[in-house]
Amino acid sequence: MKNIPGLPIALAAAAGAIAVAPSAAAPITLSQSFTLSSLLQPGGSAALSFDINSFLASQGQQASQVVGGQVSVFGFSEASYGAAGTYGDYNTSTSYGGSHLAWYSYYVSSYCSWWSWSCSGGYTAYASYNVNDYVRYADRDLLYTDNVADQMRVSVGQTSATDTASTVASSSTPFGGYLYDGYAGCYDASCSRTYMYHRERNVYSSISGALDVSLALDALALSDLSSDGILDLRVDAPVGQFALQSMRLDLQLAPLVVSTTPSGGTVPEPAMVGLTAVALAAAVAAGRRRRARQHV
Repeated sequence: MKNIPGLPIALAAAAGAIAVAPSAAAPITLSQSFTLSSLLQPGGSAALSFDINSFLASQGQQASQVVGGQVSVFGFSEASYGAAGTYGDYNTSTSYGGSHLAWYSYYVSSYCSWWSWSCSGGYTAYASYNVNDYVRYADRDLLYTDNVADQMRVSVGQTSATDTASTVASSSTPFGGYLYDGYAGCYDASCSRTYMYHRERNVYSSISGALDVSLALDALALSDLSSDGILDLRVDAPVGQFALQSMRLDLQLAPLVVSTTPSGGTVPEPAMVGLTAVALAAAVAAGRRRRARQHV
């Protein structure tokens, strides 16, 4: 090939222009949310599959473009109380309620009349006495507890993570009315009586709250997702129980290349073609000017 003066300089200029041509487009970011409604019992699990092909098609994209992503699963740990609670200690208060006159009876075994000088077999006699009255009021709690910190574990591909409920909550109902239990005390002279009443309320204590786990899609998960557009994941309840509420999938996709040559190769971007043509034209023009000066 004949050496054309000025051609290396022109090609170098073209190369510099090509080097500053626009770079490839940034990845596309898409998100899709799913509603879940299932309750996982202790030791239970759920295998979930999500088909995103229709969603991607509605955005003009394909599963094969997926290059990265993150899955987030959301649940809630509800308090779970037993059918019956346990009683706490009595909280009592006693007050003086006054006094009343009471009577007691006793049997007189022999009775002799002074006017008749004779005796009979006996009779029942009555006597009164003063009784001091006291009233005791007792409050008692019926305790309901759920002290299990529920856990949610999510597995995608070869990666897993766990979240644990950590919100401690307590509440109680108002006390009911007082119920009469009876009285205690002596039943003869010189005594006091205590009349007893009690009331109850329900007291609740639990560990509960929101659960959420987020995982980046690993190589295995990305490979499966890009091959068929279906994301598979597993949710377990290793401790306690919880309700699954929703899942969100955040994806990064490479731009879709749709223009190809008849042989299947990618067509160069228009900017690249234009720069190459300019470089060649500049090289030819430089050579012609060089030869013209040599003939003068």
